[in-house]
Amino acid sequence: MSTYNWQELPTVSSIFTDKVEEIQRHFELLTKLLSRKARLEYGDTSTSQSYDLHLHKEDTHPLKAGMVLMLYNFVESTSTALMQDVYAHIQQNIECEPLEKLHKNLRETIINHAEINNLFKEHMNNYRHFSHNLDNLIISVGLTKLLEEKTETNSDDGQSYPKWFNGNVDFRQIKTCLQAYSLVNQGFENVPKRINDNPLSPPHSMLQTKTGRNRLAHGGVTFTEFGRKKSLEEIKTDFDNILGLFEKLLDYINQQLQNKVYLIN
Repeated sequence: MSTYNWQELPTVSSIFTDKVEEIQRHFELLTKLLSRKARLEYGDTSTSQSYDLHLHKEDTHPLKAGMVLMLYNFVESTSTALMQDVYAHIQQNIECEPLEKLHKNLRETIINHAEINNLFKEHMNNYRHFSHNLDNLIISVGLTKLLEEKTETNSDDGQSYPKWFNGNVDFRQIKTCLQAYSLVNQGFENVPKRINDNPLSPPHSMLQTKTGRNRLAHGGVTFTEFGRKKSLEEIKTDFDNILGLFEKLLDYINQQLQNKVYLIN
């Protein structure tokens, strides 16, 4: 089992290995359950008797559909953790920089969020306390508003959690988020390329997973109907593509952050 450790991406590194292992274990279980000779043995504690249950093929279709939900959970949780790490890294490394040192996309992202933040007006009188005066005030307020926008509070328990995406994560959305931080540069075009001889492109597998998740979550199709049309091998191909895509993407972003490409030399 591979272990992952991206120095600039501690949140991603802390969850990625466990997520991958969870999915791989589930694939192993489903492979056994879908075997023609698969049977379940269960017992009656009151009589100490055991019984055999032979799975009907129709019973396995919802299990395959559930696998797609697990894959989408992997996509969104990894993408969210990635953006948390990107934000934390950039916040730490630009707070004392003048605006003119930020690359265009990141500078515009900061300024746009500062302009709509009432804190900007509140802190204007104190801007002289910042090392670069107005520039650092804009950066501080812009980052504050950005994090506020990407945080949601549960109305039931009052707990806050990151909300970088709205339940429809695919490669295009991830790329758009990274572009806002000036992290999509030379070499990024290699990230989504096909892996080995796989007929599907990795972004297409991610898109298929998102689409399948939405159809299931919104009642567009039953779990049995979905699983009947989707083989376990097809779902495994999507996972292999998504895993390979994330491995290349996270390697790339980790290097971009280490090189601080969002700053103008």
